[in-house]
Amino acid sequence: MTAEMIDDLARKHFPLCMRMLHNNLREDSHLKHQGRLQYGLFLKVRLGVIVFDRLSSIQILGLSIEEAMAFWKRAFSRKINDEKFRKEYEYNIKHSYGLVGKMANYPARRLVSCWVP
Repeated sequence: MTAEMIDDLARKHFPLCMRMLHNNLREDSHLKHQGRLQYGLFLKVRLGVIVFDRLSSIQILGLSIEEAMAFWKRAFSRKINDEKFRKEYEYNIKHSYGLVGKMANYPARRLVSCWVP
């Protein structure tokens, strides 16, 4: 899954709670911390979206850390510049992927109460 695919996937396949977070992010170019955490972990996990392809098999998708950085940077670009993104948001994204801090790889199902895989 790539950052560019998310708008279309959100419209067609996301559960309502995640679709609402996505729409709020697109409208305001901002989500509060808990919203960013829930939505970011939902997009991260390989359980995020299930899409049936032409062969009737299931593809389970999720964002890599590189794609997550691209997605969030683009999502916030109307309100903040690259330097502010690095200072205020990059660390939290890396932390949710287990790359800094506690080095824990957080699962989405602990935080996303409206969606249970």
